[in-house]
Amino acid sequence: SQDEGRVLYAEHCQLCHGVDGEGDPLGVHPPLRGAADRLGRGEMARLIRAGRGAMPSFGFRFER
Repeated sequence: SQDEGRVLYAEHCQLCHGVDGEGDPLGVHPPLRGAADRLGRGEMARLIRAGRGAMPSFGFRFER
């Protein structure tokens, strides 16, 4: 549900990607707005599970 997604985002994403998903001003953590459109849902899921660069893996947290 959207409520569950908001909780997961607040717990795991917000610190780096910001409250509104705009990323950080230095560009270390990219904005998430429109990322699924740019990358596709499959690539987004892979990045969340495996991590990349400064982003850790969250595969332990998210199950299918």
